[in-house]
Amino acid sequence: MRKITYIICLTFILSGCGFATATGPQFIKPEAVSDDYALLYFYRGDFGNNQSAYTPSIYINNVKAIELKRSAYSVLKLNQGKYTILFKHIAIAGYPDLNMEIDIKNGERRYIEVYDPVSVSGGGGLTLTYTSNLTEISEEVALEALKDKKLNPSIAFNK
Repeated sequence: MRKITYIICLTFILSGCGFATATGPQFIKPEAVSDDYALLYFYRGDFGNNQSAYTPSIYINNVKAIELKRSAYSVLKLNQGKYTILFKHIAIAGYPDLNMEIDIKNGERRYIEVYDPVSVSGGGGLTLTYTSNLTEISEEVALEALKDKKLNPSIAFNK
């Protein structure tokens, strides 16, 4: 019975539940930016069953700004300055949080990829390997990756 419960729980964790996938409008093109602020885009891929089903959070200077669903993008308007970005997992996941420092200037448009696939391997037992990264990506690469992403609005954060 315990093994069945474990398998059911594991199935839910790895299933990539639909509720954790973005449902907003499809990305078309980046927003225009002015000299009064910078735009910081975040995007997260969808790795299907090879991704955790929960929705991680993005904090900017210790303030929750985004709950980034699968196959999603979100954009923040920020004033020029230095920011600490925190990629925070839900507590039960047990994964380490990631920090990234970024210095933004007004008039810039910058792109951050949130990468968090899970790989499962068998053999003598079931092994889960989780990888997570926050990486600044060039605009050319980001615009290609954003083509299949849907808007996941920020949490009334813009500064």
